[in-house]
Amino acid sequence: MLHRSRRPPGPVTARARDRVPGRRRALASLAELANLMSFPLVPTVAALVLGSAPHAHAAPAADPSPTLAPSTLDPDLLADDQALIDLVWTRSPEVLLARGQASAAQAEVVRAGLYPNPELSLDASSLPLGGAPAEIDSPWRDGPALGVGLGWTLELGKRAPRQRLAKAGFDTALGQARVVAEDRFFELLSVLSRLAMAELRADAMSGLIAQSQALLDLQEKRAQAGDIAQTEVAKAELEHARLAAQQGTALSEREEARGRCAQLVGLACPAFTPPAARAWVDRALAYTLPSTLTPELQAAHPELQALDAEARQARALADVASSAAIPDLGLRAGYAYNSLPGNIAHTASLGVSIPLTFASRGQAEAAQSQAELQRIGAQRDARIATAARAIETAQRRLDLARQRTRGIDQTLERARALTETLTTALQRGAGNLADLLIARRAIQEIQLDRLATLELALDAVLDARREAGLAPRPRTP
Repeated sequence: MLHRSRRPPGPVTARARDRVPGRRRALASLAELANLMSFPLVPTVAALVLGSAPHAHAAPAADPSPTLAPSTLDPDLLADDQALIDLVWTRSPEVLLARGQASAAQAEVVRAGLYPNPELSLDASSLPLGGAPAEIDSPWRDGPALGVGLGWTLELGKRAPRQRLAKAGFDTALGQARVVAEDRFFELLSVLSRLAMAELRADAMSGLIAQSQALLDLQEKRAQAGDIAQTEVAKAELEHARLAAQQGTALSEREEARGRCAQLVGLACPAFTPPAARAWVDRALAYTLPSTLTPELQAAHPELQALDAEARQARALADVASSAAIPDLGLRAGYAYNSLPGNIAHTASLGVSIPLTFASRGQAEAAQSQAELQRIGAQRDARIATAARAIETAQRRLDLARQRTRGIDQTLERARALTETLTTALQRGAGNLADLLIARRAIQEIQLDRLATLELALDAVLDARREAGLAPRPRTP
């Protein structure tokens, strides 16, 4: 048999490469001409040759990217407390864990309302193990007695206390989830406060850097003209570099705050624009704070509500302990068949079992309930007292910060007027660069001091709101 040798394909020559694109271009032109003439055959042939689907008969392409949840926090939500608490409620890992525990407690409410399952029993007795009397022909057929029974536990005075205990446990777990959500909400507000203040610091540094650049350009022109020494330019360059480094620090703080924001809500947090940052700070500082923890605030406080739910759970546990002294009835009914001669073939049985509650009567649960009630009462009183003192302290901090801000504003106006005078004198060639640098550094320090004071005021407002429980309730159940 002859075998035809097969040569492996060699490299494509330059002439072959030139022919292939030329043919593809010709066929593509033919397809385009046929499309213009509304003649579908030529595009189909061209598509078969070119290896692509005919354009005129192609099905609409499906969107390759499925609809995904947003990965970036909407900037419009940054000023909406209700939207932020809803976001924390649905996306914060800690809140989702607490909500999962509340869901498990809700399942216990369903379980507490169920009745005990009945019991079915099957038994065989009088099985022959040895010899049988002569009158019994087949011991295995006539000897054994077969029976079937049904049993059920009748709970007395236990189902309703158990349901109240489960319901109070669910309320406690849900209250704890809301406490976690409130804590994460105020932490998010604190992070947004840092984010806004970092943006304002960076913006303030941008203005100072622009002024420093203008001064540096002026000094370079004066040095080229021979009016000043080159050392004066070096001083301006050093001052410009120092301001740029401080702006970099503010930008780094901004990115750090954005990272923490993303950890809290699982979304990339956008940076504020300078106007949006100022509006956010002004809105936060305009929040009306209470002077103390009023009874109305106590009734709506998430932590106190959670403690009240714990107290209901402890009282429900005491009811369960009291019901443990009531014995449950075990009811039984059975049927037996006996084929042994001389016995009654069909019999029935009824029975009741009553446990004797001498040893365990719920003493441990009663002691636990009493201890929990004492602990909850003391914790509630302490929480109210500490919250009232913290609100008063935060209000004093806020008043001091506002008073200090007014003084800083007056100082800043005078410093700006002095700087303008020194700048004008320097531009005319009669000023001193050192004096201007000192004045501008003073303005920078005053501006940063004002921003730091605003940040202290923001912290005071958020602390007062946290202690008073002034957070919206999540709309999602």
